[in-house]
Amino acid sequence: MKVIVVGCTHAGTAAVQEIITHHPEAEVVVYERRPDIAFLSCGIALYLNGTVTQLDELFTTNVKTLEAFGANVKFELEHDVLDIDAKTHEISVQDLGSGRITTDKYDKLIYTAGSFPVVPPIQGVSLPGVLMCKDYNDAQRIYETAKTAHSIMIVGGGYIGVELAEAYSHTGHEVSLINGVRPLLSHYVDASLANLVRLDLESHGVQMLLDEVAMKFDNDGERVFIQTSKGERYADLAVVCVGFQPQTELLRDQVAMNADGSIHVDDYMQTSDPDISRLAMQSLFTSIRPAKMPMRRWLQTRCAKVTRGSQPVR
Repeated sequence: MKVIVVGCTHAGTAAVQEIITHHPEAEVVVYERRPDIAFLSCGIALYLNGTVTQLDELFTTNVKTLEAFGANVKFELEHDVLDIDAKTHEISVQDLGSGRITTDKYDKLIYTAGSFPVVPPIQGVSLPGVLMCKDYNDAQRIYETAKTAHSIMIVGGGYIGVELAEAYSHTGHEVSLINGVRPLLSHYVDASLANLVRLDLESHGVQMLLDEVAMKFDNDGERVFIQTSKGERYADLAVVCVGFQPQTELLRDQVAMNADGSIHVDDYMQTSDPDISRLAMQSLFTSIRPAKMPMRRWLQTRCAKVTRGSQPVR
């Protein structure tokens, strides 16, 4: 059996490890558009505040380690999957180095392409000094820019925005957080807990600009100016983190989707196509996992369903 894995961050590496550990006979091919795998993006704040001293420490594994699990696993880095044909079990892939496009066949496919940051439709969002926060390269840019910045404006009050505000409150920076489209941390906690988070950030010197919406960015070469619904703000650096969207366009119209564009899956992360499974970072920690089932056993069950069919591991 041949399993193709599309994308290789946390969920992808976990799936590869389980498949080649418990089904060493399976051929596994991983396609990843980046030159690296398994970057722990949720640890970026720890790097920015100095808790993690080297950015490379946020890689949880590497190709050499995973290939050592077995002879039947192959990684194709800097390869972008352009198309997935669920009917023919065929994918089209472009080598980003040479530009060459090839095809590959699968028996089972695990889709772990992750997400991409939402870029708000705001004028000036791509100007120098206005950065996103998602991957290794973003972390490098934010870290280098913050070295010479005194004031930092965080735009977005989700968990990434809150973590960045908290991180920079310990580094001597003047930190402000703008959030107004939705309540602070509204996707994650209730209002009472969000208020405690707000109070804690304020006690550490973070200026909380709630019920305020960023509408335009400008730059004079030294500072970033943010026009908001309540006036003009400015800072040396602005970091925009207003959310993420699931990267699911390759499977659109081929598997069942949810209203938000995410892929609809069952309790085993299987899509409406029995030969395609979907894993994401949040899937590894979802409440679907039975409370008494160890995480590793739970993931083994999911990967067993990919390689063996619908019969779960007991």
